[in-house]
Amino acid sequence: MDGLMKKYSQNSSFLIALTLAATLNSGCGKPPQPPSPEPIPPPIANPTPPESDAPQAAPDPATANDGMVTLKGSAMIASQCPYGSLADPQPVEISMWDCPIGTDTAELQESLRTIIIMGDCNKKYVSVRSGDRRSLDTLWETMPNGDFSVTVDGGLVQFSKFGATQSSCATPTSVDIWGKLDCAAHADPTRDQGTVQIEAMWHLGKGATTGVNADAVCKLPAPPAGTDGCYIYAKTAIKQCQ
Repeated sequence: MDGLMKKYSQNSSFLIALTLAATLNSGCGKPPQPPSPEPIPPPIANPTPPESDAPQAAPDPATANDGMVTLKGSAMIASQCPYGSLADPQPVEISMWDCPIGTDTAELQESLRTIIIMGDCNKKYVSVRSGDRRSLDTLWETMPNGDFSVTVDGGLVQFSKFGATQSSCATPTSVDIWGKLDCAAHADPTRDQGTVQIEAMWHLGKGATTGVNADAVCKLPAPPAGTDGCYIYAKTAIKQCQ
């Protein structure tokens, strides 16, 4: 009998030790991972909605033209030889993007502020100036391959028609200008003969509205999702010193 009780006591001590060890491990060890979620069935490819005789709602004109808006007007871009003659500014076609103004057209009251581009093929720089030679005058180096990118004040843009309810309004802009000064393809690049490839993007509503009555400032729409809002775009190539 004493032997049986001794064996029972030993077994009980062993079970208590196991229980205590399991309790300590569960409190100090790595926590259990959450169960894996049930797999979601794949969507049906190109589902066909059920036909309905109910009239379809007309598209909202305020969001129907998130892409391009036809813009009547032009940018004015000119080239100048270093220490030389200035070519006449040339009109460049423009368009407006990411600007859901409720109509598919807008119109400028006057051309965008003239931009004068001058590239130096030897010193590898590009000068960007305004047509009045006072509002803007800046100098930027190009990359070894002639690529350049600058951001400068774009001046006020005057609209005679902007959206379904606005006319004769103005908005400040910041303009990104980028492109390439290509001199290698010309017979004598030492004379700065070259082609300047230019793209420009005027961001509406960027800058100060100095000198504009608050009632005359264009009311810009909320930008479509994933965009920075209204901008005007232009692209051209100009011959320099030719």
